[in-house]
This record gives sequence, C-alpha cells and structure tokens, in this order.
Amino acid sequence: MAKDKRVTIRFTDDEYNQLKTKADELGISLSTYIRKKTLGNRGKISSKCDKELLYEINRIGNNLNQIAKHCNTTKIIDKVVLKSLAEIEKKLNDLGQ
Repeated sequence: MAKDKRVTIRFTDDEYNQLKTKADELGISLSTYIRKKTLGNRGKISSKCDKELLYEINRIGNNLNQIAKHCNTTKIIDKVVLKSLAEIEKKLNDLGQ
C-alpha cells in the first residue's frame, strides 16, 4: 500500500534525538519507528539482530530436544551426545560475545 499521506509534527531537539537514537538502535528508520509506536505495533519492536539471535537460540533449542529424545530413547549418554552438547556450549558462548 502506498504511503502518500504526510503528517508534520514538531519535536524539541532532545525529543528528536531520543527518537532517532531508539530508531538507530533498532536499525530502522525514524519514520518506521514513529509509525510503529503510534499505530499500536503488536508486540515489541525488534531489531534485525534480535531476530537473528532468536533464530540461533531456536536452532539450539531444537538440537537440545533431539539430544533429550536420544537420551530418553537409548537411556545412554554416549560420545555423540557429549559432542553435540559441546557444540551447543560453543554456540552459546559465541552468541554471548
């Protein structure tokens, strides 16, 4: 849908800087940030970084579920499980840096 309507609004320097900083932190334009905030954006406005982080955490969760299923089925914690857990630990450490 084309955005062909313009609204003019005035801010103090401090207000503008606060809005611009928040938009920049999220990696979105000031217009997009104000539009989402004023139109009642459903849920939290998230940055691309947050989406990438959630994707990686979801992948790690899936791996943990597969490991748990393997352990529950075989009742054994073998070298494959230990290696997988070590890889997950490394991924989590990488995400924390």
